[in-house]
Amino acid sequence: MFALGVAVAPLSHLEDWAGLLHGTPVILFAAACALNSMGIRLWENEGSPDPELVMLRRLYPWLLAAVAGGALMQAWAADEWTRPVLWGVAGCAAGFGMLHAGRPWPAAARALAADAVMVGMAVLVRWVGMRGLP
Repeated sequence: MFALGVAVAPLSHLEDWAGLLHGTPVILFAAACALNSMGIRLWENEGSPDPELVMLRRLYPWLLAAVAGGALMQAWAADEWTRPVLWGVAGCAAGFGMLHAGRPWPAAARALAADAVMVGMAVLVRWVGMRGLP
C-alpha cells in the first residue's frame, strides 16, 4: 500500500489505473520497501539462531540481486517517465547490499542508513528524472 501511495505522484500521467496497480515499477518499488524492512529486521537480530532469520540472512543478497536486476532490465525498455524510478529501485537494492555486506554497524545506525538510502534515491530520482523529461 505504501508503494502504491508513493507511486501515484510520479506515475500520475498514466490513464490506465490498472496499469499503475500492476505495473512493474510499483511492484519493484514495493519489493525495495519490503527489502528495507527485511534488512532492518535482520540487522536488529544479528546472530540470532532462529531458523527463519538464518534462512533470510542467506537469501537476502539474492533477493537484492533479483530486484536490482529486474529494475535494470525494465529500465532498459522503459519510457522516460518510468526509467528514473527503476534506476532508483536498483540503487536502493545496491545500497542495501552494501549495508548488508559491509562492516557491521550498530543495528540502529544501519536502519537509519537504509532509510537514508531510500530517501536519497528518491531525491536523486526526482532531480535526475525531472532534468531528463521533455
